[in-house]
Amino acid sequence: MNLSGQQWKQLQEALLDAFPDKSLLEQMLLFGLDKHLDAIVEGGSLEKIVFSLIKTALAQGWLVDLVRAAYNSNPGNLSLKIVADELLINPFQDIDTLVQEIREKIKPYIKERCGTIRVLDMAQPVILRKIHTEVNIKEKITRGSQDRYKEVLGLQAIEQHGKLTVLGKPGAGKTTFLKYLAIQCIEGQFQSDRIPIFITLKYFAEESKQLDIVEHIARELSECKVKDTPVKTKQLLEQGKVLVLLDGLDEVREKDNSRIIRKIENFSQQFCDNKIIITCRKAATNYIFEKFVDVEVADFNNGQIETFANQWFNYRKSGKAEKFIQELEKNQPIKKLATNPLLLTLLCLIFEKQGEFKNNRSELYEEMINLLLNKWDDSRNIKRKAIYKNLSTKGKKKLLSKIAFSMFQKEKYRFNNRDVEHLISDYIYNLSDAKTNSKYFFVDTEKILEEIEAQHGLLVEKDNKYSFSHLIFQEYLTAWEIEEESAYEGLVARFIENDKRWQEVFFLTAEMMQNADVLFLLMKDKIDGILSIDENLHNFLEWINQKSHSVKACYKPAAIRGFYFALEQRLIIKGNEQNQNVYQSDMLVQQFQLASKIDKFLEYSLTLELDIDYAQELALDIEDLENSWDYQEHESLVYEWGDIDLSQIENNDIVETTQFKSSEVPQETDIEQMRFELSEVTKRIEDSSRKMDREMQYDLDIAEYIIASFYQRRLYANDVLKTVIENLSLQLKEQFRILVQSMHNRDKNIDDSFQEWWNNNYKIWFKQLKKILLIQHRNIGHDWQFNDAQKQLLQQYYDANMLLVDCLKSDCYVSREVRQQIEDTLLLPTNTTGDRTSNA
Repeated sequence: MNLSGQQWKQLQEALLDAFPDKSLLEQMLLFGLDKHLDAIVEGGSLEKIVFSLIKTALAQGWLVDLVRAAYNSNPGNLSLKIVADELLINPFQDIDTLVQEIREKIKPYIKERCGTIRVLDMAQPVILRKIHTEVNIKEKITRGSQDRYKEVLGLQAIEQHGKLTVLGKPGAGKTTFLKYLAIQCIEGQFQSDRIPIFITLKYFAEESKQLDIVEHIARELSECKVKDTPVKTKQLLEQGKVLVLLDGLDEVREKDNSRIIRKIENFSQQFCDNKIIITCRKAATNYIFEKFVDVEVADFNNGQIETFANQWFNYRKSGKAEKFIQELEKNQPIKKLATNPLLLTLLCLIFEKQGEFKNNRSELYEEMINLLLNKWDDSRNIKRKAIYKNLSTKGKKKLLSKIAFSMFQKEKYRFNNRDVEHLISDYIYNLSDAKTNSKYFFVDTEKILEEIEAQHGLLVEKDNKYSFSHLIFQEYLTAWEIEEESAYEGLVARFIENDKRWQEVFFLTAEMMQNADVLFLLMKDKIDGILSIDENLHNFLEWINQKSHSVKACYKPAAIRGFYFALEQRLIIKGNEQNQNVYQSDMLVQQFQLASKIDKFLEYSLTLELDIDYAQELALDIEDLENSWDYQEHESLVYEWGDIDLSQIENNDIVETTQFKSSEVPQETDIEQMRFELSEVTKRIEDSSRKMDREMQYDLDIAEYIIASFYQRRLYANDVLKTVIENLSLQLKEQFRILVQSMHNRDKNIDDSFQEWWNNNYKIWFKQLKKILLIQHRNIGHDWQFNDAQKQLLQQYYDANMLLVDCLKSDCYVSREVRQQIEDTLLLPTNTTGDRTSNA
């Protein structure tokens, strides 16, 4: 503030009139400004003292404070009131009126400053209100000795607390949240009785003049054409009429950090009635502000992801929101990344350009990791200070990949400094310039971990332990390390062990390789070795090969082998529970996954011959069902057959189950599923548009007979013989007649004691019937008698082949020759020299 000569004279006369002796003047300065008169001016007359006091206050910038303190000390003095009225620009103006006047003046500035956001190196900024999604805030609740968290809406948290430190991971939306608060405030939707002030702490700290926060606010108001800002700024702050938004404490340079923290602490103590919000990365919170409540920005939930996507694509007018959300649902690893607003925005940008997510997920993850390693800080002009910052992006990635790989091998998803300090030290020590640069001699590994966490958000810390912020980042970096070091043998060993944790790592490694021939041939060799040393398992593969050759079908031979592998051994992969009233078109895919992956045409339908074998195998499962029931509990069943036309048996009376143990009782849901499954297969078989020769018709009749007779227990030897013989093909009539007659002759009293005969003979009878009707005629239904260890090897073999096929279908490069070689030999037995036993 500058004074004219006349104003100076008026002020001096007013002070002399209000404080006619030195002691009164001393009290006013001490009580009103905490200043000592003798320390400011030398002795002399009162006129000289007052003149020197005004001169000093004007030179040091506290003249307004002097006038206000003098008026507050003696408000009844008319001379002082006239001077104060002129110099303080109406000190009696209503504070609310002043707030509204200044809000109108700064409104254009706030909208320009906070109304848009720019993500990374986007060509154009985005209008915030068009895409903003309400965030949730996590508040800590302490109950007893345990800390818990509750989530509330962001605006609700701000309303509840006067001072907040809003923490969050990189890209969690902290800056966007503060900008949103500023816009909501200036538009009257939130804290409309306050003036929003948005300060980027990084820029504030680097100003050459090193202003304090009050001076900085006054300057911003002055740039918005507000007059007499020093006076009005103090007035607003003293009345608690400012919403102070301090963004990015973690982005302040280390050399400025203590100074800025001190300024914030002093400001918050001096003007405690204002609402103050500070944002900071969670990893960088090494200082706790007094009387501030620490809260954290929560990850996006499903609803917030969907809201953001809809708003984003609507704003960009691309109309891809619905497809984007659908693709996220199909790809859960990518969806997990979408809980972070920054990564969700990047996913939207990628999807907007490509219309889909890359089949090669490793490229997508690489783009995101490079973003976090480099572009995120660069786009915000943030410079970090540590040995770590001197590493190139690839160097940082290499260090992180060593940590990821080592911890993943040890099944450690959370680790402390001791777990990885040797990895960090060794890596830093072996850098090319480490031997000539003394700063590398003493490596503070804890400091480097903190720096990684603070910079990129790839690591997060909780309870003094670190973890990767998303599992997929650890998996990607593990795969990157394997590919860099060509450590394929160990990876394939994990694959053969069927360690599910490593499946995603395997996919990513294959996608990263320029040529994955070596990896896939190594996989195939290890898979073939799983069953090669067991004769019974080898014979099983021989049978599958023989059976597949006997089938007339247009599918790939390997797909047919996959069908019979799953069908015979009940290694069918069950899907989710289905609606029994509606036939699901993907049932075949769910049950014969391996076969349908090998040949996509098998996904849609089976040939008639495969359907018949499918139906007959379903019928054989009734034996498991029979064995699982207690016969005595079902005496109400009718055991007399009578004259029954097999063709009239309703399919919905047929039940089927799989994989029962003898001690288990089948549940109603299992029975319903069996009924539904076999019913659909039978419908396809009976389709009049499908040609069926006499032999196939015979097979269907036999399947119906087995189902009806053994499930309904309407067994009466003479009628069975009469009914079945009518439907048998000539070549099996005599064999079947001998079988039934031999059983009948063993017990002449079968009509009088059917239950006793059944209990004593049904297992033998059924096995012989099955042998005649299925093994000899259809070459299915073999009793392999696998033990538990063999069953486990079969499951391991099946799962390994499934993963191998999935990898072949992924976006990785495999030469045509190797791809064909693997496909041709899938599920084929090998002899002792490793050669194939079939030229399929």
